[in-house]
Amino acid sequence: MLAQAARYNVTDRDLSRLWSQYGNGCAYCGERSSSLHQEHVVPISRGGVDGIGNLVPACPHCNLAKGDRTVMEWRLGKKSPRYT
Repeated sequence: MLAQAARYNVTDRDLSRLWSQYGNGCAYCGERSSSLHQEHVVPISRGGVDGIGNLVPACPHCNLAKGDRTVMEWRLGKKSPRYT
């Protein structure tokens, strides 16, 4: 999927600024972690792009729990469309 997504160059400086905007914590739960993931808000498998505008820092727990769902689907506890 990632190979088919629109890709934009994201530098370490871009990520550093983004992480700073979130206080070096998870965008979803606020947990501060040294192992934050680059989480795609709109999943690549759902048409999201691989660029800074679609990335937020997420703790491993939130990123893996969200999976390929949208934030709204995840928050409402809905299953991923491919499993319904």
